[in-house]
Amino acid sequence: MIMLLCATSVISLSSCSGESKWVEHWKVYIVGQYGAYAGANYRKDYLQKRFDSMAPNPDEYQKAYYSIAESATSNIDEIHDDDEMLNKVMSVVNSYMSNDRYYYDISEKVCLNLKSHPDLYVENACKIIGSVDDLKEEMASHVEAKEVEEVNVANYECYNVLYSIDEKYYVICSITDKGNGRSEIQVVDKDNSINGILDSWELLHIKTNKK
Repeated sequence: MIMLLCATSVISLSSCSGESKWVEHWKVYIVGQYGAYAGANYRKDYLQKRFDSMAPNPDEYQKAYYSIAESATSNIDEIHDDDEMLNKVMSVVNSYMSNDRYYYDISEKVCLNLKSHPDLYVENACKIIGSVDDLKEEMASHVEAKEVEEVNVANYECYNVLYSIDEKYYVICSITDKGNGRSEIQVVDKDNSINGILDSWELLHIKTNKK
């Protein structure tokens, strides 16, 4: 198997994007996990911009809508469509209803209002989020696959990928197509130095081509 330099995580997901597009598919995961190292949280920035346009001077009820939207999108790479997002928002609203209000830092009247009108909070949180595809597209736009090396290991199609997040942070990954619309990603190395990451990329390239 491909030699890993300093593996940090293994995640397996399915996708409806097609088996030939895994490099593109995993961009949302990469920016979600490592965007903060590039000095930004692109998911929150996107939601905040939409929220500000809808509620320039939000009251505490509207702030609760936003809080739910933010919580529901925390693992956006695992959400495939708007129906799944709706279910996730409903789950978050149910969590707000079942936990102590201090856990979510909301006032008593907001808590009572939420319990009386949970559908309203679901509806407005979904409005803030908008289309799942649009959110993912915005996040992925900050990630570029600088280098992609395709290899075959034990009859599995694998890709070594060097991702750049706005040229501020770099992540090397190994992606394996598992078949049946599923793939697995493993982080090999990450660095905010282009020179440091290129050294790791060259070493991975050498080890891969020795196989």
